[in-house]
Amino acid sequence: YQTTGKYEYLYESIRLTEEANMFFEDEHGGFLQAELGNEATPFSGQKQVYDGAVPSGNSMMVHNLFRLGISAQRNDFLESGMRAIYSFGKQIEQYSAGFAWMLSALDFFTGSRQEIVIKGEKDNLFVQIVTERLHQEFLPSSVIIYVDNDSKVPVHIEQFEKDGNDAAIFVCENYHCNIPMTTIEQFDEFIRSESTYQGISK
Repeated sequence: YQTTGKYEYLYESIRLTEEANMFFEDEHGGFLQAELGNEATPFSGQKQVYDGAVPSGNSMMVHNLFRLGISAQRNDFLESGMRAIYSFGKQIEQYSAGFAWMLSALDFFTGSRQEIVIKGEKDNLFVQIVTERLHQEFLPSSVIIYVDNDSKVPVHIEQFEKDGNDAAIFVCENYHCNIPMTTIEQFDEFIRSESTYQGISK
């Protein structure tokens, strides 16, 4: 969804995450390796959490919950992600180096993040240019949200439809959105400022 703007990917991600929460989330937080109530495997009751060369399943799930929770405005996903982190709190405190990916998820959620909202139909030239430009940037503290006539995420439609039908880019932080950018020049200036802020050499 972040790359294509196709809502079927967003809705399928929501469905799969809901199923993962239903079948694998432990009541005390975190996610089990085997389905809840399944005692027929040697992994019953175990949670994979150590981030080695490959991130653990729990860390990947927390990343997913935070990014999807923000994109789809699902507070239950955000709460699930925080429960998971709290459940591993003592382990993280004892050996934080083994939880790099989970801590990066926490940093994303609690730090200064941005929702970059692309408002307009996908065949609009301005939308196409800024979308392609965004995909060339490394903005780890940002999520991209698409708003057009096919969007079924009501909070986004209600928030931005009052600004008219013109294609525009909004950058939102701490539940506050800036004045919409409607020209390529404005957008390029934003990208340059973000690259400087993130310490990315151009």
